[in-house]
Amino acid sequence: MERLREKPNPWAALRAAFPATVPVLTGFLCLGVAYGLLMQTNGYGPLWSTLMSAIGFGGSMQYVAITLLVSAFDPLQAFLLALMVNARHVFYGLSMLDKYKGLGKARFFLVFALCDETFSLASTLDPPEGVERRDFYLWITLLDYLY
Repeated sequence: MERLREKPNPWAALRAAFPATVPVLTGFLCLGVAYGLLMQTNGYGPLWSTLMSAIGFGGSMQYVAITLLVSAFDPLQAFLLALMVNARHVFYGLSMLDKYKGLGKARFFLVFALCDETFSLASTLDPPEGVERRDFYLWITLLDYLY
């Protein structure tokens, strides 16, 4: 008699992904404190810092955006600056197309939330045996995004 295939456990994927993201957590914690202090000294509170981090998820661009927020707004300059700072995402995003192939709707979030640190982890780590590939990469990406 053929054995029934076990249903994948997304919590196993979290248990596998979390230890790999701990160094990212510690780095983001330091960067987040520095960013929060910089926003505070420019007159923006925790809500603005959180919104900028969640919506403008571009790493270095968050720091550059502070200058854009406190100076006269030039839409062309802001666009070109954001394009130059984040152009690297295109190149490493393209290299992840094969790795993220076949992951269904999850790949949209995986592409949106891809940052340098997530790229580094996702491009070098493979899920352990018994852990779904989609769940593993989704947890790495989600954890890094939340940090």
